[in-house]
Amino acid sequence: MKEVFIVRVITKDMVSDFFARMKSLIGGRIKSYEKLIQETLEEMYNELVTKYPNIQEIRIATTEMMKDGAELIMYGKTE
Repeated sequence: MKEVFIVRVITKDMVSDFFARMKSLIGGRIKSYEKLIQETLEEMYNELVTKYPNIQEIRIATTEMMKDGAELIMYGKTE
């Protein structure tokens, strides 16, 4: 089996970043970022299973690469 993966770096626009910073001061969910991450993960999943139909053990990892940006990694094993 070999390991396969997809990487995406995502960011929002400056206006969304501003409102997210304001929201982080008072606490609570930042729904615009949640939506962005959800949509990106769905796209990555669809791409991965289309490209590698026999994929197994799909996993997700994320890191903060830079201020206001995130790296999403989706990976698994295939024959």
